[in-house]
Amino acid sequence: MATKLPLRPILYALPALTFLSITSYITAKVRRYPSIIQTKDITASLANSHSLTKVVNPNHRQTLSDTRTIVLSEEQVRGMKDEEILSSMVRGFYGGWSFFPERCLVRTLWEVGWGSLIRCEFVGQIPYEQSPHLASPSSLTRTVLPPKGFMLFGRNFMVLDSYILPGQETQKMLPIFAKQRTELLATFPELGSKPVEVSNLEPVITHDQKSSYVDVAYGSNLPGRHFAGVHRFEVTRLPQNPLNPQGPDEEGPAAVEINYSSVSCDPNSNVKVFGEAIAKFHRLYALMLFVDCVDEVLRC
Repeated sequence: MATKLPLRPILYALPALTFLSITSYITAKVRRYPSIIQTKDITASLANSHSLTKVVNPNHRQTLSDTRTIVLSEEQVRGMKDEEILSSMVRGFYGGWSFFPERCLVRTLWEVGWGSLIRCEFVGQIPYEQSPHLASPSSLTRTVLPPKGFMLFGRNFMVLDSYILPGQETQKMLPIFAKQRTELLATFPELGSKPVEVSNLEPVITHDQKSSYVDVAYGSNLPGRHFAGVHRFEVTRLPQNPLNPQGPDEEGPAAVEINYSSVSCDPNSNVKVFGEAIAKFHRLYALMLFVDCVDEVLRC
């Protein structure tokens, strides 16, 4: 006679096993790159940027800020240009497993009619209804960044600004990007004018920029909205790898520093955007997202 397995103990054990599996996955993921440095500051280029000081947080509200940094050798990036590294980071960030639950949540909110609560809208930027839109992370490539003004994934994220150092571009634009950018300029001809305006399609450089970057905004600063922020993905070329320094009279191998900085705030009230418990979860989540960025760069 076959022995019946006790069902109740199995049901009781499932949540514990699920929790242990998730915990093990997270632990292994955040330990994958022990050389990652985390700080509660942001890079100087983001702190002084047009994206942060003129669009996301012009009133200097309280912020939740942090940065994750890793230095990769030239051998690890295999001759990739800055735009390729940034494109890979953005693809890894939004297309990786860590972002998958949030991607499902965003899709669900739009399907039940609550998408307007989370859509990305900023004063002075292109109206979200008329912005070019990439609906899926699969539309992102490892070689070309979405141009400034493009909306991503349910119009919950917007490419607010980007700048690639001379000589570090891939020198091409995907046909879908070129077509939508042409249509955008036809609708808003003032976007192609100079000097650079808040909503211009050209980069907004406010200081001596020594790195390549792309800024992706989220949330809104419109009245009644209480959450906004910006992610900055940044690449800096180093003349020498700080993790492998040479003697004072020797030239060491060059390296590439990549950063992911994040700033969130309540743009309409000077209050903390998150409590400490949620802030801790945010930093863990951000670290997992950054690991996905690094994975995608090294996978290319």
